[in-house]
Amino acid sequence: MSNPAPIPAPLQPPGAPSPAGTAPVLLLVDAMHPRARRAEHPRALAAALEAMGVPATLESVNPGRWPVLSSTGDALPAGPRPRARIAYDPFSPAAWLGARLSRRDGAPLLLVEPGWTGLRRLHERLLGNLGNQLWGRAVRGACGRLLALDPLGEQRSLARGFPPGRVALVPTGVDVERFRPGLSSRLVGRHRLGGRLLVAVGPLESGRGLEVLLGAFARSVGQRPDWSLVLVGEGPLGRRLGATADRLGVGAAVHILPWQSDEDLAGLLAAATLFAATDEGDGASGTQVVRAMAAGLPVLVADRPRLAHLVRDGVDGRLVQPGDREAWLGALLSAAGSPDARSRWSRAARERAVSRHAWPQVASGVLALLDELEGAELATRSLAAQSLGA
Repeated sequence: MSNPAPIPAPLQPPGAPSPAGTAPVLLLVDAMHPRARRAEHPRALAAALEAMGVPATLESVNPGRWPVLSSTGDALPAGPRPRARIAYDPFSPAAWLGARLSRRDGAPLLLVEPGWTGLRRLHERLLGNLGNQLWGRAVRGACGRLLALDPLGEQRSLARGFPPGRVALVPTGVDVERFRPGLSSRLVGRHRLGGRLLVAVGPLESGRGLEVLLGAFARSVGQRPDWSLVLVGEGPLGRRLGATADRLGVGAAVHILPWQSDEDLAGLLAAATLFAATDEGDGASGTQVVRAMAAGLPVLVADRPRLAHLVRDGVDGRLVQPGDREAWLGALLSAAGSPDARSRWSRAARERAVSRHAWPQVASGVLALLDELEGAELATRSLAAQSLGA
């Protein structure tokens, strides 16, 4: 995939005054976390807020600049009170800093349980647990709302002690202008991808159900000359999948492509016939599923919590039992043999992506939660003033 642009520096230097009515929303991410630095969500949300006329500043938090374990706030960065702070990863240094600053100036704090939570490596889990132990109580106390991007993140947040009334499920977003129907694809000609394309995108590794998908493909549409299976990704299973395709007699119909730029992936999805997300566990986020839906692509999705909430079974595509080769075989045969259903699913998937997952819709949902917090704060102040005046 393409390397994202680096996180920009703050738009205002610390201590600069904010003109009336232009206090920005600050988005804080951990500079030391590679996934946070590469993540699309904070950059896209900031851009969507800006496009709606809401000033937004994306800041990279380097924990080495401040004494994270200090009990004093003397070394914390100075600056005007923002409208709100949105910190990514509830137990990261970014969340700690957001909590400390919000306690100091009273700005609302929203936390994001990000889409990479199910993919954490060992050291990332250890750091998260350490953060929970060191400043989890302070972060939970300062948090006005926690935004979970999928049901698994919602469950994890509740298990970690965030009150149910503060946890909200906010759908992940997609650029519906970049991923849309009707695009041409350079990959089709470059890799000689002919006919109807069944596409899966993600790491080629165990637990993703790719061998089940390949077996189902070989027993169904892979027997037809007008269908191809395209796997986009890299990983340790790449060679085995190629060898298995040859052994099953469908080697010529199976194409394994390396990671692609967003532009090339958008074109490939627009040119495809079906999209499959076969993950057997909860390691994958729903980003690629939502991109496929934005491209107007019917989706066959494993019935797992992180994916199933994105798809309405029989409306945008089908939910399929993960790891069940017969279930995937039946789903492929049914979808391949029902062009009218695929056409309906295609339209519904695109409409769903635009109405629910487009970044302006996601930003509007975040602002609605912020308005709710600001309204509660005003009500509290009003009651306090009435009590003093009584």
